[in-house]
Amino acid sequence: AVLNTRDLLREFPQLLMVDSERIAPDDFMEMMRSSLATEEDLAVNSYRKQKIDEFQDRYLDLVDKVSKLFQESREDTLLQLAKRSQIINKPYRVTGDATTYIVSLILEHKKKLKVEQVDALLDALAISQNLDPDQKLDYPKDFPRDIFLKIMHIVKEHREGI
Repeated sequence: AVLNTRDLLREFPQLLMVDSERIAPDDFMEMMRSSLATEEDLAVNSYRKQKIDEFQDRYLDLVDKVSKLFQESREDTLLQLAKRSQIINKPYRVTGDATTYIVSLILEHKKKLKVEQVDALLDALAISQNLDPDQKLDYPKDFPRDIFLKIMHIVKEHREGI
């Protein structure tokens, strides 16, 4: 993918907290840029400019409606959106590509891993993807941290995959 919507949804409320005006179309596109995007992919034409403006207008309309519903200021609503979007749209979400490599990694190490260790690795990975920041994991004493670090590296490397 040449555009990363998670990045936009994570960063946009923060930018609006600083400046509640529209973000320039070039900056908007840059915010969504993936490592695969070329300059041509990010070119802003009249159609893209229109869609960027519409998105920003609708987003702010929605923020204003939520603010009114909860009887709070736009700034308070944006702060809550920014906090939640940091968790929900974290940059290192597991993709299908990453899952394929994670399974291969676990299979490479299956002879030295106990069933409980594989279970602990999968629990740790699931919790790393959980949208609840209060959920914690207790690692067993023989938790294979080295393999878990490799798994998280795979997730990072393939975050823009399918």
